Amino acid sequence: MTVSWSGAKEGDTVLDVCCGSGDLAFLLSEKVGIHCKVIALDFSKEQLQIAACRQHERTKACYENIES
Repeated sequence: MTVSWSGAKEGDTVLDVCCGSGDLAFLLSEKVGIHCKVIALDFSKEQLQIAACRQHERTKACYENIES
């Protein structure tokens, strides 16, 4: 629901603030596509590390466009 409310569409660059473990960032990257960018930010270094580990475990090409 949050991703559809965001208005994000293929081709957009999006920002996920307080990304936590990255769930929303992963969904947003699927929405914007492989040639776009998702920027994931969090004040917790530990949460960013969890998100980064989860990103490396996943195989969809669109997940490579997530920067944290």
